[in-house]
Amino acid sequence: MKDLFSLIYITVLTVLAGVYGFMIIPSPALQRERLLDHKRVTDLGQIQYTIDDYYHKANQLPQTLEALSTNSYAPSTPLTKIDPQTSKPYEYQITNQLSYKLCATFTTDSSKEAPSTYDDQNYNYTSFRDKFKHAIGTKCFIFSVVPTNQNQLPWPSYPPGKIHILPLPIGSKSAVEPLTSQ
Repeated sequence: MKDLFSLIYITVLTVLAGVYGFMIIPSPALQRERLLDHKRVTDLGQIQYTIDDYYHKANQLPQTLEALSTNSYAPSTPLTKIDPQTSKPYEYQITNQLSYKLCATFTTDSSKEAPSTYDDQNYNYTSFRDKFKHAIGTKCFIFSVVPTNQNQLPWPSYPPGKIHILPLPIGSKSAVEPLTSQ
């Protein structure tokens, strides 16, 4: 009789473990949708980085995504400007002289994904996922560039050929107490 109860107990635990396993593992369709959204996030991040780089070189935003020829984020990788599922270009629109928006249509909600998610097909996903949080549907992200003249540090100008020593603040006490012999 003990063997029968043990067998029933083990069978019930096995069934519960199997049901729990199937509930926690996403379906292949959901996994595919997540991978497509990871690719979209990676593409948008690389486009954003490339637009910013373009601005700092040309001192203006590109008029269209077609003006971007190389991937500034990963120069050995082509810059993908089209959605991996629909093959339509991502939406890019200049909103003013220093800002623009990038839009994509997502099939999953990034808030329902584990924060430690790693994607071995889109290895840059972890670099961009916090910047491109999204719900299901079309989401636009607004970015601003820093004007070129504000990127430069305000270095003082001195006449050539003269040496100038900049004053440095020096404290009156030593950071390390001198050793004394006892």
